[in-house]
Amino acid sequence: MPQVMEPKEKAKTDQNKRVSLTKILVTTDFSEVSDHALDYAIAMAKRYDARIYLTHVITPDPFQFAEPQLAQATTRRCARPPKKELLTF
Repeated sequence: MPQVMEPKEKAKTDQNKRVSLTKILVTTDFSEVSDHALDYAIAMAKRYDARIYLTHVITPDPFQFAEPQLAQATTRRCARPPKKELLTF
């Protein structure tokens, strides 16, 4: 696991300023690293009472040479609403 490097000199910050998160966007490729990022986002969402938006992008390039029925079926399958267990954590 990579280590976080601290800057040599900490920037001067106003102690009265606080971070307010309401939305967190998490992108995933369903790898183990993405799972760790999602775990981190869940912890942040709980801390700040924020909402998580999980995104996975599918490029249409592989479908340009596919039969139209296959491309249409895949598009319909990807457009389905998320599973209920993904809506709550």
